[in-house]
Amino acid sequence: MQIKRSIKGYISLGITIILLLGAAIPSTVAVDKPQLTDHELLDLESRKCFDFFWNEATTDFDSPGYGLIRDRVPGDDKISSIASVGFGLTALVIGVERGWITYDQGHERALGTLHTLLNNVEQVNGFFYHFVDMDTAKRAWNCEVSVIDTAIALNGAITAGEYFGGEIKEKAQQIYERVDWNWYRDPNRNQFYMGYSPENGFSGWWDFYAEQFMLYFLGAASPTHPVNANMFYDFIRNYKAYGDYPAFIHSWFGSLFTHQFSYAWFDMRNKVDREGVNWWRNSVIASKVSRQFSIDNADKYRTFGPNSWGLTACDGPDGYSGLYGTPPSGFNNDQHKVDGTVPPAGAAGSIVFTPQEVIDTLQNYYNNHPDLWGKYGFNDAYNLDVTPVWYAEDVIGIDKGITLLMIENYRTGLVWDLFMKNKYVQAGMKKVGLVDIGTLVVDDFEGNSIHSGWTDGGDGVYTFTETEAKSYSGLKSLKVDYNKRDFTWPFLSIALDNGDLTQVKTMKAKLYGNMKVLVKLETSSGAQEKTFTVTGNETWNELIWNLGEIQNQLVDVQKILFFVDPGEASASGTFYIDDIEFLQERIMASNALINGQPIVGETLKGTYDYFDAEGRTEGESAYRWLTASAQAGEYQPITGATSDTYIVQQEDIGKYIRFEVTPRTAIDETTGQAASGNRVLSEVLGEIKPAYPAAKNVTIIKQPVKVEKLVDNFDSNPTEESWIDSGDKVYSVSLDNSITPDGGGNALKIEYDKNGNAWAFVNKIFDKPQDFSDVDTFSAKIYGNPKMLIKFESYDPTKANPWIGLCEKWIEPGSNQWNEFIWDISQHSSNLDNVKRILLFAEPIGENSMTGSGTFYIDDIKFTGKQITDVTTIGIPVVGEMLIGSYEYQDANGDEESGTIYRWLRADSKDGQYIPIPDETSDTYIPKAEDIGKYLKFEVTPKTAAVPTTGETVQSAPSNAVAEGALQIYLPK
Repeated sequence: MQIKRSIKGYISLGITIILLLGAAIPSTVAVDKPQLTDHELLDLESRKCFDFFWNEATTDFDSPGYGLIRDRVPGDDKISSIASVGFGLTALVIGVERGWITYDQGHERALGTLHTLLNNVEQVNGFFYHFVDMDTAKRAWNCEVSVIDTAIALNGAITAGEYFGGEIKEKAQQIYERVDWNWYRDPNRNQFYMGYSPENGFSGWWDFYAEQFMLYFLGAASPTHPVNANMFYDFIRNYKAYGDYPAFIHSWFGSLFTHQFSYAWFDMRNKVDREGVNWWRNSVIASKVSRQFSIDNADKYRTFGPNSWGLTACDGPDGYSGLYGTPPSGFNNDQHKVDGTVPPAGAAGSIVFTPQEVIDTLQNYYNNHPDLWGKYGFNDAYNLDVTPVWYAEDVIGIDKGITLLMIENYRTGLVWDLFMKNKYVQAGMKKVGLVDIGTLVVDDFEGNSIHSGWTDGGDGVYTFTETEAKSYSGLKSLKVDYNKRDFTWPFLSIALDNGDLTQVKTMKAKLYGNMKVLVKLETSSGAQEKTFTVTGNETWNELIWNLGEIQNQLVDVQKILFFVDPGEASASGTFYIDDIEFLQERIMASNALINGQPIVGETLKGTYDYFDAEGRTEGESAYRWLTASAQAGEYQPITGATSDTYIVQQEDIGKYIRFEVTPRTAIDETTGQAASGNRVLSEVLGEIKPAYPAAKNVTIIKQPVKVEKLVDNFDSNPTEESWIDSGDKVYSVSLDNSITPDGGGNALKIEYDKNGNAWAFVNKIFDKPQDFSDVDTFSAKIYGNPKMLIKFESYDPTKANPWIGLCEKWIEPGSNQWNEFIWDISQHSSNLDNVKRILLFAEPIGENSMTGSGTFYIDDIKFTGKQITDVTTIGIPVVGEMLIGSYEYQDANGDEESGTIYRWLRADSKDGQYIPIPDETSDTYIPKAEDIGKYLKFEVTPKTAAVPTTGETVQSAPSNAVAEGALQIYLPK
């Protein structure tokens, strides 16, 4: 679908969104090799990935670098990346389970590798250097101490430890405990720094969503150097949408690996955080968006298509780039790089999110691109949009790693199952506030709770402490010692913060001990209770209370009471309790989404994640498709649409569609019944479009009037004192009249000396937040500027880091003459209604980021926009003043507009008969004297050169009556 605001050359209001369906698949090459089933292809690629990690390691037992794995092949055979080692340790487990190596071989390699990491690899406060020498295990290339690569290495170590146990698990624990997470944390921002080097210190921050979740989980649970778990909520969560998919939290460059890496180990399925974000769903949407972008742009790039997608950091024709990605990116969708390069790992790493789409894509690569296949399976990337076409020769460890791990998780869940057994992993996810969907956590003793504290009933029978001696999950449980003496009904209790439990179905808790327990839910109108018998002193038992029959009586549960051995006197003992929770629904469908585009003839597919708290397999879940005439309207079932697919019909044009699923378990062999959960609706799919060109929002406007909001011109409002250094004493500012763009007045002179402060800035802070939502351009005149970054921020004092980025733009280096910098901010001006400051960063990146110095000048800083008046509403058309026919052009097939027909019509009354005005067939019209008192309409018949060529003719609403206008007086010269 193509959408274009057509006001032609008079004003550019529009954006172009291309959603090209049925796009040509990239050129392919027929190859003579046997077809592989999906299973065979996944098995083959997995084995080839494993071979990379097994073969490309240092295997000399006497080498300090034993077990280190190369960063890439061919590449430099002396360079290992620590991230590659982390993936490789996990690969050993997969290799043993798949029978590609023996248990003893895997054990030996894992043990030796961990010995190397613990004793030989150069590190700082437990953090490893990004690259190390394969033989010496020492820092290579003056690279940075990498927090993220260290975390990947830890993930691999923990996985190997959980699988092999014993000495390997002990060494993994030692490596983990050595890491001083607080050292790498900026306490002022409550964010991890991005990098560190001994020469330059810390630089940058993990201040935007990316692959860094592993840092928060591992850091929060550290037994030696834990960090604030709220770090998880102190990075920017920027929501944007692409096409007809729901808005999601995107990463800076739109690279797909950022939605994959942490998920390769941490099982994020069916979990939400304290802000209600379902991060698994977020990655599903990101994967679908990445694929859709390649479909939409297949007319521009031969490499792209429905089975060639997944832009992520990889090699390209000009070398490695971490900028490859798709929109949304940055603050204004200009941070991603697109040149036709596609890496197989981009899609492969999303196989757990979009299985069939990924498998079809890998089949395309394998069957149609033989030059993409090599010794270790798929090489890193390819590009058909350069001459000659380009296929990478290298494979990269992290790309083979994400491919191997995600394929294994898709097939067996092996990595997730092992890694999630680790108590620190469990605790870390809980500490940041992740809980299962539909679960109300009463207390998990890691940080999630909805009560005001544990108390003894007043008899002094119970004493309790949080302990790490035993736990069902995570690090802690509640140890309860009791001595009833002669009391028969003593209790311990908790008061709930919010006691409305009418939506819960089940209460669950884990108990360790040997006793009877009576659980009572106390309300203002009475109590509900149930007794459970717990047996087995050496194991955890699950307490399950089905609350379905008493739900409506749980309106205001004030307390939960626990009575041990109720009615019996003189009992004493110890027990442990963990993971007390209420389940709103035991059988759930989540992440309901619709694959496909809202176009007549398109086959839509409903997708969702099934979850059952009791682990029962899914049976015949029920499906429905529903439609409504308005996006927020009342949705009604479509007759006969009861499968998980639906073909969009002609009668759906202009309507909106949703997919509904009612999850059901398989039939129980004992009862012959299946259990059902609640119905779940997908997000609304966009408005259904015809398969031919269309014109929407047709109206008539006056020629736009330019409006201007001056920030500083340093003449009539010399406000240089409001431009100040960030506090690092890098910048000094002063008014200067020696170099100005107009030869007079003042400009702002800015001198800087970076002095080791890469990201220091000069900024203007407004006394009151400014509203720039009604403008579409920012401009400034700059003289002699270095490479700079300009950024707008709002201010929220309630947050730990109160400054919130709104948008930013790089300014390329200029010269010793005045140049005008113009920035189109129209696509995010709606976010600029609360701008508190403007920041300028001189040379924040590059070789001069730490040591650069210089001088530049800036002047005439302003925002501009265009005031538009619609004459079909409040505006008055006037004789002699140009009118513009405005409309949005849409084409569901992505075909460009060509040959659209325009007409202007006139009537004597607003609701009269409109007659075409002779010879007025452009999209503009200048009213004449004969139009005075009459009414006008603008008519559009949208056309394209493709088939079908012509859409329906659409007219605007009538204008207001044409007025005579101002009196014009012409004097002789």
